[in-house]
Amino acid sequence: MLFTRKIGKFLRGKATPFQIISATVLGALLGSLPGVSQGPLLLVILLFLLIVLNANIFLAGITLLIVKLISLVLLPVYFQIGMVLLESPLKGLISKLVNAPVTAWFGLDHYVMVPSLIVGLLIGLLLGIFLSRTLRAFRMKMGSLEEGSEKYQVYASKFWVKAIAWILVGGLSSKGKKSWSEMADHRKGMPIRPIGIVFVVSLGILGFLGFKLMDKTIVTNMVRDALEDANGATVDITGVEVLPGENRVIVNGLAMADPEALENNRFASQQLVADISGMNILAKKVVIDSLQFLEPKVGTPRKVPGRMTVELPEPPKTQPEGEVISIDDYLGQASVWKERLATLKRIYDRIAPYVKKDGKEEKPKEPGEPGWREQLLARAKAEGYAKVKSESIVSGTPRFWIRELVANNIEVGGNDDLFAISGLDLSSQPALLAQSGVIKVSRMDGNFDVELSLPNSANPNQSALKIRYANLAVSDLEEAAGKDLPMDGGTLDISGEGVIDGAILNVPVKVTLHNTTLNAFGNSLPLDKFPLEIQLQGTLDQPKLKIPKDAIQNALEDAGKAKIKNMIEEKAGDQLKGLFDKLGG
Repeated sequence: MLFTRKIGKFLRGKATPFQIISATVLGALLGSLPGVSQGPLLLVILLFLLIVLNANIFLAGITLLIVKLISLVLLPVYFQIGMVLLESPLKGLISKLVNAPVTAWFGLDHYVMVPSLIVGLLIGLLLGIFLSRTLRAFRMKMGSLEEGSEKYQVYASKFWVKAIAWILVGGLSSKGKKSWSEMADHRKGMPIRPIGIVFVVSLGILGFLGFKLMDKTIVTNMVRDALEDANGATVDITGVEVLPGENRVIVNGLAMADPEALENNRFASQQLVADISGMNILAKKVVIDSLQFLEPKVGTPRKVPGRMTVELPEPPKTQPEGEVISIDDYLGQASVWKERLATLKRIYDRIAPYVKKDGKEEKPKEPGEPGWREQLLARAKAEGYAKVKSESIVSGTPRFWIRELVANNIEVGGNDDLFAISGLDLSSQPALLAQSGVIKVSRMDGNFDVELSLPNSANPNQSALKIRYANLAVSDLEEAAGKDLPMDGGTLDISGEGVIDGAILNVPVKVTLHNTTLNAFGNSLPLDKFPLEIQLQGTLDQPKLKIPKDAIQNALEDAGKAKIKNMIEEKAGDQLKGLFDKLGG
């Protein structure tokens, strides 16, 4: 009954075409928003407009519910349309809005946002025009009945008709002194609500005062939410201090849960200090000159296990051509490393998205390898259509840019070995920078380091990878492999330098054995130096080792071991292949 009386109040009220159309348009735009986090500023602006403008609140609420239901059903369609729009001539306009102050917070970089807003705007506009015309026609008809129909007058004067009409719609007679005909001609009204302006201003003042009183809590929650989105699992933070006068932000008690082992921390630090040189909050862009960590640790146990915050799709499986060996074949802890490599691959996919030109893939995909559309759709189904956004549409400067990162004396899993992480020009959109971002992980004793150069504007698809491991004891390698190797004693050096093209590895690696004994076919042969050239292929999450057919022969010739070379030639076949596999491990 309350609903029907609302309708009656609307029919007999003073609603003007402006009040009707503004209500349906604003309600439809609010209903078309995929969520609060996708376009927070747009949501606030629309709500403020609804309060300030003299729009019909009841009609706006009905429109919001209708459009929200339509949007939920059409989200997959909106996602498909969004992928097309970001390849069309509209991409330039959308990109300008995404990178401009204020509109950067509208969430237009989400694939579903623009199609959803366009459909919502059309529904709201058409519905408003239809309702305003229908309402005027209804009032004119009621006016003609009220003035010229004796039959209407007889029925309208009956008590039971008046009672039913009052219960259902609040009565048949026009409200106030105006007749139905006068209401039909009523087309002007107050476009704004004075009390709405007072409310918005008061809310703004209260919000400012509340932020001043709770700024640490608000900032802490914002930083925690951003880190959890990037990490994919729980992030704990004791508190965040913002020092505007020093352009510095201090994060205390940072602990990031490992998505692959929620009972452990992927990374933890007693304190993180960030010196900020450029911050354009309206454009969602932050530049950090220096980022330093105090007492960093990796792989430490958590008091309370974390939880997953982002569900990601299974990575596509690829197989390079030729004789290959997977990490399952040579590493006893393969499952642990596969999880870590999968994490590395997901991070790479986030910070170095596949770049397209003119809507086409820059390099042809391998047979059976999903294209960028298929990968994007798989991610949308896993995370939710409303959450996936385009990183490549960001232009100018990256949204988040760290000029220098330093973390020394990192403890890993409570072991005695200490590591260091350093980085230069690390950003959320590395392809926007002229210089390549570099991140380096090294052991403090200087025996191990891995250096990854990220894509830049000149090479948006390609990264460089350098690997070096000196004086690795064969016994330590055998312990990590979890099985016997065909070598006894000595050490080995590993070095490699190559490229990662679209997350595909192509890295030549040189493995050199020193002062070891090779055991094969019941024979033992001491080797002073045994260099072996292999190829690291596959993807970041599924690396493969490829041993060229003549690699071992060339290595034996370089080592000057004619005896074992002849022995291998005599023992060709399955035993030879088994030896190749073991040497590859």
